[in-house]
Amino acid sequence: MERMRSLIPHCPSRVLASLWLLITLTCIPWQAADAAQANPPLYVTVDGVRLSYRRVLDLSGLAIEGTGAFQLAVKKPSTQMPTNAALFYYDGTDLHGKPIVWISNAYHARAKQAEAADAELQREEMVAALLVMLGAGKGGSDLQRLYRKASSTAESRQRLGVALENAIERMSEKVVHYSSRERRWIFAHLTAGMPRARVLQLLRTQSLTVKSGSVPATHDGRQTLLVNLPGTFEPGCYFSSNITIAFDASVRLYKIDLSQPIPDCL
Repeated sequence: MERMRSLIPHCPSRVLASLWLLITLTCIPWQAADAAQANPPLYVTVDGVRLSYRRVLDLSGLAIEGTGAFQLAVKKPSTQMPTNAALFYYDGTDLHGKPIVWISNAYHARAKQAEAADAELQREEMVAALLVMLGAGKGGSDLQRLYRKASSTAESRQRLGVALENAIERMSEKVVHYSSRERRWIFAHLTAGMPRARVLQLLRTQSLTVKSGSVPATHDGRQTLLVNLPGTFEPGCYFSSNITIAFDASVRLYKIDLSQPIPDCL
């Protein structure tokens, strides 16, 4: 499957301008808008810790916050970079608790040439950003337990970062599969002429939530329900789609429409 496109800036000198405002606001917009309407019962597991859809969304938000440390990255010759982190590497914290991030002197040339399409570069950026935040005590008690166990060695710490990056990607794939299945269910089970009350009953049995504010009737007596389905996501960008269920003046279903993917990106 094609990997997600990186939303992490590929020029560390521009990180301060593009990301510190986000860190100050301490909110991720795609968590505050349509994402709040859907909470699919999906989980991924990292070293025995079960992470829900919502926790993985939070984790992807941490990745964006962690990139704030990239502006302070220490440039290293390629020969001094670890073999499992040849471009970006988190090396713990200094005596003052500040994160230590290494960046290969080959990074800029590779980033410019790749134009955000280099999967390995994306992966290493995200791994380092996640470890920066865990090293700062962020992420909640469950992730901090994982970090304390893994931080005994540089190798186990790096493995944890890779596992968390993989968890974000696995959850995004699961969400796409879930929403595709639910979309097919809606079009198969909600039929023309069905009363609105029956539609709402069926949606509840499927644990599908109607978006708030989508019920009031229009001036001609017609009503519309919106069901929001989450889509693929990555640090800095969330996609969703709306299913519009329209009723005629007699409050019977007459049309179902699916929107194009709706981005909510930084």
